[in-house]
Amino acid sequence: MIRILITFLVFFYACSFNDEHSLPESVVNIKNLYSYTNSRDTVPKVSISFKKEIEYGKLNDNFILSRVGDIIVDSLGRVFIADLHEMSIKVFEPDGQLVTQLGREGRGPGEFSYIKDLQISNKFLYAIDTNFGVRRIIKYHLNDLGNKETTVLAKNRKNYSLLSKAYPGIYNMYVLDDHYYLAEFVIQETKPTKEWQNIELTGLLYIIDSEGYITSDLIHEFQEAILVNKTKGLLAPIRPFFGTSFIEVSSKRDIHLTDPKLFLIKNFNAKGSYKRTFYYPVKEILITPESAAKAGLYEYFIQNMRFINDLPLNWPVIRNMKTDDENRIWVAVTVENMSVYEWWVLESSGELLTKFKWPRDKPIQQIRDEYLYTKEKDEEGADMVVKYSIDIN
Repeated sequence: MIRILITFLVFFYACSFNDEHSLPESVVNIKNLYSYTNSRDTVPKVSISFKKEIEYGKLNDNFILSRVGDIIVDSLGRVFIADLHEMSIKVFEPDGQLVTQLGREGRGPGEFSYIKDLQISNKFLYAIDTNFGVRRIIKYHLNDLGNKETTVLAKNRKNYSLLSKAYPGIYNMYVLDDHYYLAEFVIQETKPTKEWQNIELTGLLYIIDSEGYITSDLIHEFQEAILVNKTKGLLAPIRPFFGTSFIEVSSKRDIHLTDPKLFLIKNFNAKGSYKRTFYYPVKEILITPESAAKAGLYEYFIQNMRFINDLPLNWPVIRNMKTDDENRIWVAVTVENMSVYEWWVLESSGELLTKFKWPRDKPIQQIRDEYLYTKEKDEEGADMVVKYSIDIN
């Protein structure tokens, strides 16, 4: 009897060990893989809490933000908010007072067709203006917010055969330093021929210099997203079903790229050379009409889930990623409670520091100087930005 019990226990622990350390087939052969598959790897080392500090968006009971886009914060604590209705950048002091407004709608110097992104590097604010056929970056001095220069991007894209079929604009832009940018172009792999057909988007990464010229060969190619064709040839925004890749540039200029289907983050240096990959096994959540409703998807898409080709079995694992000024990586993970994300805070090495739950309808936009900035709505449904202090201990 004892021998049987010992044999059972050995078998049990052996199976447990193998299950815990098993890797998906797509991950096994990745070079320089840091696989955090031991259960103790997913135990937070510290606790984290937040305290609401300031709301940005109202002045004397008047709304001063129309439609909040991207948010960035400089070393002085000033908050720069893209207003996508006015196509301008509102600048706030740390205490919430409006300082000034940069730009307006248009295509002239200092004007925007669409403010895709705001970024800060060293002593400059960068406003990425990319729209259909528009590819440019507007650079401001942070000391006086004077307009530094407007640069047209990817001037030599015709020299790159892969980009001949790419979307005319630049899909995403990331400032590596004051001399080089990382640009993502996208190619639509398939042409829709029927309703609810999946449309694959491929991301292509290149480096562009400060004069606007592509200076590198293709750095990396990846699945950017899958969209779905619906009535009259329109692409439906059903990315929550299929996921999308997220790209972030750390304070040390490392490039982080997520996988749409796994908790997997690839790491490159500022020149685009591959360094390593982080991987965590996490519980996947089934896609059901009920969970889609709780996630806030439009009823139209929920009713037509059964028509979507190759609808995934599970929700995408990673739903957002941010990096902070301490070089930490913040990753939003899908959990059973579809009203929240579970955010994992990782060291630059990929090791887990802590976890916390955060409402989906209050998306985290920026983390800097131990403050967290979110995009929210007030009681009247108006857009605002909220600043929270972070306490890690």
